[in-house]
Amino acid sequence: MNIIEIQKKAEKYALECQREEGYPSPMYDNYDAKEMRECAYAQGYKDALKCFENKVTTLVAPHKEVLTVDEASKYTGMAKSYLYKLMMRRQIPHYKSPTGKMCFFNRQELINWLQSNRVATDAELSEKAHTYVNTHDI
Repeated sequence: MNIIEIQKKAEKYALECQREEGYPSPMYDNYDAKEMRECAYAQGYKDALKCFENKVTTLVAPHKEVLTVDEASKYTGMAKSYLYKLMMRRQIPHYKSPTGKMCFFNRQELINWLQSNRVATDAELSEKAHTYVNTHDI
């Protein structure tokens, strides 16, 4: 497979993604021939399309409302195996397809889950301690 074939396949893939998701084209405009050549030389011709697909997925994930396990893994930076472990333990909100074979995540629920365990700053803890001391007889 030569670089021109890779570029054509990548452009076709980007257009398919656009049609599926209904997105306008600007998010894909950055991935031109130069980007594809860099992928091709860095990864080898065989893996260039996969490299491009990963970059497109990284761009698409923040705009999609429902994420696959692959997209959620890239979105959160967690390994897919760890996400599966969390799903198995029912520690992360997720959905199953009607057939039960695929799992999905709601992007906003995933964000809320990621932000659910906030750690207080020293200033907040100090303020809380000060308030407690002032309101309770010690």
